[in-house]
Amino acid sequence: PTRRSSDLSIGDTGPGVEPNILAEIFDPFFTTKAAGTGLGLAIVRKIVDAHDGRIDLTSVPGQGTRFSVTLPVSSNAKWFK
Repeated sequence: PTRRSSDLSIGDTGPGVEPNILAEIFDPFFTTKAAGTGLGLAIVRKIVDAHDGRIDLTSVPGQGTRFSVTLPVSSNAKWFK
């Protein structure tokens, strides 16, 4: 059977994400901001993973960034893995 999913994409036309930091952007405590904690995207990824979902990032420096989240319509996820 085909697994149904729900998709959400959020994008902007800002400065984009530099290619050299793309691999670290979801890592806990990674930040490019002086006052940032680096936990926001790490928490988002953990929540999406907990629901058997997927989060993807595409970015072009100088043109913008897009986050795409895909979540299954029904899930076999356990709340606290």
